[in-house]
Amino acid sequence: MDFFSTWQLWLVCALILAVSEIAISGYVLLWFALGAIAAALCAFLGLPVFLQVAAFTLVSLLLTAASRTLFRKFLLRGSKHISQGAESFMGTQAVVTIAIPHSGLGEVRMNGELWAAYSSEGPIHLNEQVVVDGVDGLKLSVKRTQNC
Repeated sequence: MDFFSTWQLWLVCALILAVSEIAISGYVLLWFALGAIAAALCAFLGLPVFLQVAAFTLVSLLLTAASRTLFRKFLLRGSKHISQGAESFMGTQAVVTIAIPHSGLGEVRMNGELWAAYSSEGPIHLNEQVVVDGVDGLKLSVKRTQNC
């Protein structure tokens, strides 16, 4: 009689993969741990080794491919959209540090950083509060806050 049966070896493999997942926190080995549990179930039911390996492979690959959808559906449920890049600047307030002429560039301070800016509505004076209403490369399009 063997020391471990096949299904127990699959469970040990699943445990090692799950513990390794905790150590690296990349959400990759988790899917292979679940695949090993599926293979352990097949082994427990007495299915041949090639079906155990097939179950391991199929479950692991399907969960890996579906992981983005699974995370969005179950883990990020109810979370608000996170703006990234230029989209995150829209509606942000800034202060004019160099006056912005009617058809030229000035400068604004937004979140502690200086940005080249142009006005979408006419000249804007030094120290006026503005809001970002567009982004063009590294230049911000701004307008006065009272018009928002």
